[in-house]
Amino acid sequence: MIVSEQDKLPKPILIEDLGMLYPTENSKNKIRFGIYKCGFCGNDFKANTQGILRGNTKSCGCYQKRRASETHKTHGLWSTKLYSIWGEIKRRTLNPKHNHYNDYGGRGITICGEWLDIQNFYNWAISNGYEENKGLSIDRIDNDGNYEPNNCRWTTQNIQARNQRIRKNNKSRYRGVCYHKGNNKYQAQIRVNNKSIYLGSFLTPEEGAIAYNNYIIENNLEGFILNEIPQEYLI
Repeated sequence: MIVSEQDKLPKPILIEDLGMLYPTENSKNKIRFGIYKCGFCGNDFKANTQGILRGNTKSCGCYQKRRASETHKTHGLWSTKLYSIWGEIKRRTLNPKHNHYNDYGGRGITICGEWLDIQNFYNWAISNGYEENKGLSIDRIDNDGNYEPNNCRWTTQNIQARNQRIRKNNKSRYRGVCYHKGNNKYQAQIRVNNKSIYLGSFLTPEEGAIAYNNYIIENNLEGFILNEIPQEYLI
């Protein structure tokens, strides 16, 4: 008979059966609880009996903390900025309670399965120009795409700011173009090195978008995304 590593772990010991209780004040159904002695540290703790029997609850919490500590020591990355970046990506794409989840996971943006392992994410980062303390941040090339190797790069904050998606209140539907009520025209401007450059006023948003694109092309600006303009406006 083969004994798994899970079977070798010390089991919590039932001290007192608390009977059927509501898990929370808002719960409609009762479940059985008990007081258990932790097999790792010996502390007493309250737990759902089914969780103990199914093996989902292995300790008072000390075992999970120990495993997390061992994992951190194994890859040695927990104190790095890269580890913080990786954790933030997971939270904003996978945790509905995160402040910015609606802008990421809520829009269908996720992190690829490969990067759920910090070591894989680290290997990709180092192979693609990441350096600690260089002020780099991860940027998705397609702002509607996922966090995955083919859609991500390392950039400075200035370059990343150029790759923001078009705001919902932008009536022009183009980057760098906004409607001006004063003269009933569309104004085009671009921000380079923290300075706004006025590109002119136009009768249509497409004319402003063309001016925006041309400025990027003529000045070989790095990191800016060109507006997608229908072919009929380019003739």
